[in-house]
Amino acid sequence: MTALSIGAPRAHPPIAIDAAAVAAATWRDGYFALPSVLDAALVARCHAAVAAAHAASVPTVAAFAYDAPWELAVALAPIVSAALGAPAVRQPAFWAWWVGGGGAPGGWAAHRDNPAVEVDERGAPDGLSVWVPVTDATADNGCMYVVPAPWDLQYQNPNATTEILSLQTVRALPAPAGSVLGWTPKLLHWGALARPGAPPRVSLSIEYQRADRPPIEATVAPLDEIPPPAARRAAIVEQWHRYRHMHEQDDDALTALTVFLDHTLPHG
Repeated sequence: MTALSIGAPRAHPPIAIDAAAVAAATWRDGYFALPSVLDAALVARCHAAVAAAHAASVPTVAAFAYDAPWELAVALAPIVSAALGAPAVRQPAFWAWWVGGGGAPGGWAAHRDNPAVEVDERGAPDGLSVWVPVTDATADNGCMYVVPAPWDLQYQNPNATTEILSLQTVRALPAPAGSVLGWTPKLLHWGALARPGAPPRVSLSIEYQRADRPPIEATVAPLDEIPPPAARRAAIVEQWHRYRHMHEQDDDALTALTVFLDHTLPHG
C-alpha cells in the first residue's frame, strides 16, 4: 500500500506543459484537458489519501488531512498560472470524490462554480477550478461533461442557470489517471452517474484565482504554501459546509468526519 504522510510533504518533478496551448484552450473554450501529465508517485499517494477516507466511511474531503493532496495543489502551479495568464494564488476551496465502487452513485450534478467571476475580453478568467482524476475517468464510471463556452449562450451571464440549451453541445471528457482538467468558474459542467459494476472514479479538485485580483473568497494562500496539519481540520470541515448543497450528506456524516479528523490530525 502506498505510504501516507501527515506533516512531511514531498517535492515532485516539475510538470512539463505547453503554457500557450493551455491558455488558448481555457480562454477559447472555458476549459482545458491535459492527459496523464502528473508524476505517478504523486497520483498514487493522492489515490491512497482518498481511499483512506473512503475506507473509514467518512466524507472523502477528509483526504486533505494527508500531505499528498496539498502536494498536488503545489505541483499544479505552472498549469494554473498558464490558464489564468497571470500569477496565481490558491483559494480555500477543495474536494475529493469516490464515485461508484461503494461510494457516491455519481459526480455532482450540472452546475457552474461561480458564474459571477469575470473573464476579460480575451476570455482569460479571474478564477480557475482544477480537477484531477487519480483513477481513469471514463464514460462508464462518471467522467466529466462540459458545455464549451462558445456554445453556451449564458456563459457571460453572472446569473446564468444550469439549463442545457442543446444536448449536441455537450462534450464528454474521459481522462486517464494523472490527467489535469481545468475550467473557469463560469463553465457549465458535471460528473456523470457511474454504471453499476464499473471501477470507481476517484478524483480531487482545488480552486485558484489571479493574484492581482481581490480575493474571491475571504482568504487566499500562496501557491507554494502547504498548511500545517493542525490547520487542516478547520479547512476540511469548512469545505463540508461549503459544498453541502452538492454532496447532500447528513449531520451523521459530519460527526463521522469530525471523529476521523480528531484521530488523524494533531491538535495545536
